Amino acid sequence: MNVLAPAPAALAVRFGHRPPTPVPQPGLTRRAGAFAIDLAILASLTWLVAIELLALGLVEVRPLYVAGNDLGEPLGLLWLLALVDLPVTLLYFTVAEGFAGGRSLGKLLLGLKVVKVENGRPPDVLDAFLRNLLRLLWIGPFAPVFLAADFWLMATGELEQRTGDLASGTMVVLDPREPRR
Repeated sequence: MNVLAPAPAALAVRFGHRPPTPVPQPGLTRRAGAFAIDLAILASLTWLVAIELLALGLVEVRPLYVAGNDLGEPLGLLWLLALVDLPVTLLYFTVAEGFAGGRSLGKLLLGLKVVKVENGRPPDVLDAFLRNLLRLLWIGPFAPVFLAADFWLMATGELEQRTGDLASGTMVVLDPREPRR
């Protein structure tokens, strides 16, 4: 079995989703650019939420101890940021894609949007939540496996869908209302 073989052209069909008409695909470069913009926004939001939680006294940063060794407060702060980042990331993408017409700020700036494969409409909130819940697989000890799988699916699949897109019946497309750059 060749693990580097392209994804089946009809992979989306197996999951019961196929667009009614051909749709222009944005390509991996544009999607990566939009994601990089969103990551910068998410980093800022995560820091703001963490600072606010600290300022309100709702959390406290303590030294992090591993096997009895004091690793210091900076690692405690990183732990806090990691905990804050999960809900912030999920909320950001779910709200942006579920309530803002399938567009996060990164997608908006680069002329992309998320749509339902079957009808070309923006996803509802539950679809956006499911799509982005699976993004959390990118975190943890198996992150390289899930990132590689998503990259392979996007690079070789007919509709450039990642795991979350397949699960929620969505895809990322060029937004016809936005000028192409």
